[in-house]
Amino acid sequence: MSEPEYAADITVRQVRSNGQIKWKGDKIFLTEALVGELVGLRQISERTWAIYFGPLQIGLLDEATMKAIKTPVELLPISPV
Repeated sequence: MSEPEYAADITVRQVRSNGQIKWKGDKIFLTEALVGELVGLRQISERTWAIYFGPLQIGLLDEATMKAIKTPVELLPISPV
């Protein structure tokens, strides 16, 4: 399986073995489910960054608290055809 590709305006970080990424000198816990994977961060406001795994937005990073906020991911049913 190939690594997700991100646009030039997205900052990429690799999820560490403990489920964290390093961000501006701090360690932010995302999830252990993505250990070893690349995630992308895109700034959406002065203090907020959207967190992506490939094309899916999986959370938000609040720089004021340096915490990740999970956002629901809507999964569409797969067509049986």
